[in-house]
Amino acid sequence: MEDIPSLETKNRAPLSDVNITAELVPKKLTKLNPNKALVPEKIHPRVLKEMADVISSTLNAIFHKSLSEGRLPTAW
Repeated sequence: MEDIPSLETKNRAPLSDVNITAELVPKKLTKLNPNKALVPEKIHPRVLKEMADVISSTLNAIFHKSLSEGRLPTAW
């Protein structure tokens, strides 16, 4: 996916014991409380919850890339 954000150059050990699946991401998103405050990225939990089926595959790809390389996207 070419639209996945680039990652920082700081290298850390990959988190191999973390298991994020394609099924887990939308499941967690749909359990968000829409009455909670904005997340740090200023995205309302209601938006994340309602768009779970649309954004889950991209989030899953970002999580996997980040975990496998031991880095976070520069925007984070």
